[in-house]
Amino acid sequence: MKLVYFNILILLVYFYGQVCSKPTVRNETIQNKHGNSTERLLKSRICYNDGDCSAHEQCRDRVCICVDGWVTQNEKKPCSYEQKSKWTAFLLSLFVGSFGADWFYLSRSTAKYIVAGVFKILVSCGCCCSMLAAGCGKESSIGAFFRCLRVLAGIASSIWWLTDWIRILAGSFPDGNGIALK
Repeated sequence: MKLVYFNILILLVYFYGQVCSKPTVRNETIQNKHGNSTERLLKSRICYNDGDCSAHEQCRDRVCICVDGWVTQNEKKPCSYEQKSKWTAFLLSLFVGSFGADWFYLSRSTAKYIVAGVFKILVSCGCCCSMLAAGCGKESSIGAFFRCLRVLAGIASSIWWLTDWIRILAGSFPDGNGIALK
């Protein structure tokens, strides 16, 4: 009789292991805020098919891993953070970058990215406003000041714009939460 109970217990343990996901530890390489790759251990679930994993995970080699474009930012919610697109950020920077659109796109409600976007707008507007003001007082010292301001703001805006392009295309421009672009 004890042998029957023991066999039933073994079967229950076996089926429990087959049905329930067991946590396991795996390595995942991520990029931090500075674009450097770091490796960290993540607890993940053993799986037998994609149905055992969450919405943005796939079952590979009996372990749930994130699908392309999704990363784990919070250990309690695996694969719940969608990465921003590198090409969308680049195109925004290319066409409306002088208005800080690329910084607003990547901000993720992070104050420093929003402030940088607003400052980029101010630098670009400073270039345009000083252009108008320089035309008003052509012969005065105020006109010379605004012409100088226009040149400096134009140079600063162009350098910032070009730097953003290079950072985005090189993959060293993370989003507001420090996650690399896909």
